[in-house]
Amino acid sequence: MDGTLTKAVINFAKMRQRANILEGDILEVLGTLPVQERVRVEAIINEVEDEALPKMQINDGVIELCNLLDEARVPRALLTRNTSKAVAYFHENHFSSMPPFAPAVARDFGLLPKPDPAAILHICREWGVLPSETVMVGDSLQDDVISGNRAAASTILLDMDGTAEHHLMDGELKPAFIANSMHDVAQILQTEFVLRAH
Repeated sequence: MDGTLTKAVINFAKMRQRANILEGDILEVLGTLPVQERVRVEAIINEVEDEALPKMQINDGVIELCNLLDEARVPRALLTRNTSKAVAYFHENHFSSMPPFAPAVARDFGLLPKPDPAAILHICREWGVLPSETVMVGDSLQDDVISGNRAAASTILLDMDGTAEHHLMDGELKPAFIANSMHDVAQILQTEFVLRAH
């Protein structure tokens, strides 16, 4: 969600500093903490994310892309390392004129977060499709591309700031396609895939 459907506005540097988790994947480190410390750090993470909610802005091209998929009767899901609260805020404040993403899988859903492929595989089971019939679109090589590749889905890296060329992209880090905007994502979906109604 953050950086793909919406502009990235969460202050992760502040989150890391306040949580005193300066290295490593913050959710992975959180999972290793003793219970009392985990509760304290999780409250900090939630607080920093809540502070960002009023700043949330939908990315250009999202509504048009979703209209394209809806008209073709192609299902769309939302998968985020953020909370269900943030997903609800997005749907209510930025997406209320559209059918919601379904399913919408947040980190408090009970599945391992990206880059683990569990949530993508869950979505595929909900839809009754094979992972190879799906496309994972996201702005993170480490989270979105790896989870999509591990699930055997096609992957589109959304590289709106043009920095992807500076990263080593091979193996699990190699997306099938790179898009510079959500408009580019729509074009890739129309030209490189068969949009099959479900």
